[in-house]
Amino acid sequence: MAKVAISTGKMSSPDKPKVPPFIFLMGDTGSGKTFSLGQMSNYGEVILLDIDQNAGGITTRKDVNLDNIEHVTIGGRAGTEQGVGEALDAYLIALTKDIKSGDRPTPGLVALDSITTLAVSIMHDVLAKGNRTNTPAQLQDYGIQQQHLLRFALMIGSIPVRFGSVIIGHTLYEKDEASGRMIQSIAGLGQALPPKLLRFFSEIYFADTEVNKAGNTFIWRTQRTTRYNVRTQLGLADPIPQDFTIPFAAYYGDGWEKR
Repeated sequence: MAKVAISTGKMSSPDKPKVPPFIFLMGDTGSGKTFSLGQMSNYGEVILLDIDQNAGGITTRKDVNLDNIEHVTIGGRAGTEQGVGEALDAYLIALTKDIKSGDRPTPGLVALDSITTLAVSIMHDVLAKGNRTNTPAQLQDYGIQQQHLLRFALMIGSIPVRFGSVIIGHTLYEKDEASGRMIQSIAGLGQALPPKLLRFFSEIYFADTEVNKAGNTFIWRTQRTTRYNVRTQLGLADPIPQDFTIPFAAYYGDGWEKR
């Protein structure tokens, strides 16, 4: 079992981040990113905004509370990749309004899976509006895409929640022409985006596996050195188990699940 270093009590100012945990979780396909969300259904409602449309696997966890999972599939128009951003925008506005007005209870956690698929869909919309669906994207197109993604990150991070929010991204490995090294990036995103986007997140983890005598253990890297500045502001060890209760307990302290 990976060692975990967390606070023994609720974090105090000025060490405590100013906002509840807003976690960016990236990793390869099959690294347990979406599956790990199911556990939080035992502590409050989990709203899963499923843009990948293959996140139903979280309901197969043995410890999942199906009554506390709202699985929202957000697809494009007429089975295409176009219009996903428009549908997500409408849902987030309505959700935020309903929570603030008291028309629905405050959820425990809101998660978007994934920003990678969302980015691809937004680019389809950008090119379609210019009647350029069969042409390569230009620099200005990526700029428009990035502004949309930044707006969605702000919207999700602003939704009232009991514990925190999560955005998932899929990793991609590209060869750096200058050094010849393989560089880790986030699939579907322009390289100019990550520094702007990632500043909104208090925690950035990389979903990984660790080989030990018991076999493969799913873990999160919290202090891995990459160009995406994987980090923790909660004083967590590296690595930690894939367990969202760890950062929430570190942030809120004892009794966090009852808040």
